[in-house]
Amino acid sequence: MDNDAPIDKIFGPIDPIIAPGTDQEKEGEERKRIAEQQAKSEQEQLEQEVKLVTDQLQVALDDINLWLRRADLYEKLDRRDAAIGDLTEVIKRQGESVSALTRRSRLWLKMQQFEKAEADAKQAMKLEPRNAETYFVLGEVYREQWKVEDAYKNFTLAIRIDPGHALALYNRAYILSGANYGKKGLELAAEDLKKALVLDPEMEKAHYRNAEVLHALGRDEEAEREATYILTKHPDLECMVLVRWKIYMALKKYNLAVADADRWMNFNPARKGRIELRAKAYDGLRDYEKSVADWSVFLEVYPEDINAHQLRTQAYASLDRYEEAVAGYTKLMELDPQTSRWPENRAENNLKLRRFDEAMADVNRAASLQPTFSQFAYLRARIYQEVGEPAKARAEMLKYRKLGFSRKRGSEPSEYEQQSAELEKHINEQFAKIRSGESPGWRDFGLRQHQDHGDWGHLWLTALRQLLSDPGSVTLETRLKYVRMFVEFVDFYPLPQKETEEVIALLNAVAESNEPEMLREKARTDAILLGVFLETNDPTKSLVEPGSLVLDRVNFSTDALGKDQSFRRHNQPNQWLKYNQDRTSSGFYFRELKRTPEYIELIAIQDATRVRLFPDHVLQSPDGEAWFPINEYPGRLIVFEQRELKELIQQQVARLKQGTAIDRKKLYDYKKHQAWGALWLEGLTAALREDNQETKKLALESFMLLSNSVQENNLPAVETSHAQTALTAVANGRYPQAMKLDAKLMAKVLGVLSRINAPGYSEDEPNGLAGTQFSYPADEQGRSGELKMSQASAGYWQSTKEGNRWARLREVRRTSKYIELFDPDRGLWTRIEPTQAFWSFDQSNWQLIGKGTLTGG
Repeated sequence: MDNDAPIDKIFGPIDPIIAPGTDQEKEGEERKRIAEQQAKSEQEQLEQEVKLVTDQLQVALDDINLWLRRADLYEKLDRRDAAIGDLTEVIKRQGESVSALTRRSRLWLKMQQFEKAEADAKQAMKLEPRNAETYFVLGEVYREQWKVEDAYKNFTLAIRIDPGHALALYNRAYILSGANYGKKGLELAAEDLKKALVLDPEMEKAHYRNAEVLHALGRDEEAEREATYILTKHPDLECMVLVRWKIYMALKKYNLAVADADRWMNFNPARKGRIELRAKAYDGLRDYEKSVADWSVFLEVYPEDINAHQLRTQAYASLDRYEEAVAGYTKLMELDPQTSRWPENRAENNLKLRRFDEAMADVNRAASLQPTFSQFAYLRARIYQEVGEPAKARAEMLKYRKLGFSRKRGSEPSEYEQQSAELEKHINEQFAKIRSGESPGWRDFGLRQHQDHGDWGHLWLTALRQLLSDPGSVTLETRLKYVRMFVEFVDFYPLPQKETEEVIALLNAVAESNEPEMLREKARTDAILLGVFLETNDPTKSLVEPGSLVLDRVNFSTDALGKDQSFRRHNQPNQWLKYNQDRTSSGFYFRELKRTPEYIELIAIQDATRVRLFPDHVLQSPDGEAWFPINEYPGRLIVFEQRELKELIQQQVARLKQGTAIDRKKLYDYKKHQAWGALWLEGLTAALREDNQETKKLALESFMLLSNSVQENNLPAVETSHAQTALTAVANGRYPQAMKLDAKLMAKVLGVLSRINAPGYSEDEPNGLAGTQFSYPADEQGRSGELKMSQASAGYWQSTKEGNRWARLREVRRTSKYIELFDPDRGLWTRIEPTQAFWSFDQSNWQLIGKGTLTGG
């Protein structure tokens, strides 16, 4: 089979020759001896035929057929000079012919006498310009010299004259696939090979080349069929076994690749380097133990092969054998010290081993080799996050974004510059809305937009400074509202000093002004927090001292009943939440400021209160100077917010008395305050006790709005009981039936919400049913429906019928037999069992909703 590719391309690197000695090698030697004897016998027979023809020529020199016959015998004996001599004699005696010239041209070609081969081919072409074979032979001459353009041209001319010239099609495909013509050349080669195989289905070299071309095009299913066809006919064709192995690897048929790798090795077991193919196949199978074993054998033969070291080291890492992976990357750094990915990957493995100093040194070494690679900043950020240095981590993430998005294309701005422009435009639009009287909400205000851009802090602080210093008609309360949004979002972003200090100065001016105390306190709190963030978010400073405490939770007891309280690390790094029993007691988190061997210090984002967590107790401070046991510290902002909340509720109750419904949006102001539920219950209960029936009616409507707004807010038992008494009085009084029914419903709903929202409430059984969705094909009216747990709000379920929203329900408890839900809008109870669901007004008389299936969980 012809194949002009270099031998190392076909067979891979040549392994060192090892002295034979195995049984297989002895069998191979015997086969070789037999083959040599057979070849010798054939040669002797050909020599006898040559002698016979030569004797005949002594008496018949003009017999052209005898000259041609002897030329043919000489060619088989590889005596090319003699064959050329006889063909030359033929030409002298009968004149030039296409047949003789093309045969002599091919012989000159085998002897690499290219000029003579070309001359004969061209002379044949002059004799018969429309003979496809003459162009084909000339194309072969050019192909052997790798004059690809000339070869391609002549093969094409041969095909034009004779479209059925299969060998011309094959050779043109050979040129197209072997030269650097890219994908287009490979596609044209595939077309030629397809035609050639239609003309000559048994042309094995076309099948061989087709397998290679189809593989190069990624058409590996077809390539597999071609390779298997050849190997069915020639199972010991090593080069095709190698090609099919490549195809199997591309198809991710790794088990078959292992089998072909074994065949490849068995062709020459003494060459241990051939185990490389099987090692790669085991990598594909993720059988890393076998992969490591094979690579180790390969490296005994080629101890400095970088690719083998790399793949074995990656296998070690995949097996969680990080020590060996570190050693592997160390070896790679010795063999190839200028490649950055070796120290980068060693850093990854040192990070897994929690050797943070070594990991950082490796990253820095990698970065010194490739200073513009952004991934090194990202890896530094991960290391800093692991050691508890979030400010340093955030600074590295900013570098990562800048390096990764700063590449320019011509004169166009980089993506990083475009993001800066987009961010500035967005901020300007939001503050223009504020100045025009609009009030963008958290989502529209868009602090998350490009939050990892280096200009984020500068642009937002500049806009806030302008709003504080030149407010126009914007109220102070509104200005402080957007400062607060920014403060709550800063996290560990490194703040620019100049702009931050300017905003702090403006806030301090408000704190020292004659504005209402509540607004002054808010300004003072945010000025303190920005000052703290300016210092603690500085990436040049460390937040962690050597040997620092490692705590995730600190328990303490503060309330009159001695219930457990705790500070617990949040799922966000360096954030903590305060818990009452197993419920958070505040919607605000605490930011970790520093860790020492004695304590962990936090600051409350709500009011800038400082907290120090010790293993066995907790201290609290208003300023970081004076420290108190936590149960003796009253807090600052809570008092002012409670005062303002009371004033707001009094204003809304006054509206009721004047015959106007409350502003339902006001229900959400200060909703995170711990006294929100108690104060609203007090205010609405007072309105309900008014003698005016219209006021009572509006108060009842307000109770309904309140019940829809409660969610998980605590409704204290005492205030709830007072409200229920007033509602029961309406339900039993001489009022319109609709009012009485609403009052009765509200008394029931408030009682349930007060019970299930109480701190520490849980009626779940340890082996309660698991499930998040109940579907039924038909209810009592034939409507299909579904009860499904909400993904957005924990503890809530959505009821739908015929695809339409029906109700929103609260989960109350889970037992081994059912899940119980409550509908605050209707005062209905729902029980979901594994195969059926029921509803009830009183938890006694249950009516079937439908039969179905409980799934999920």
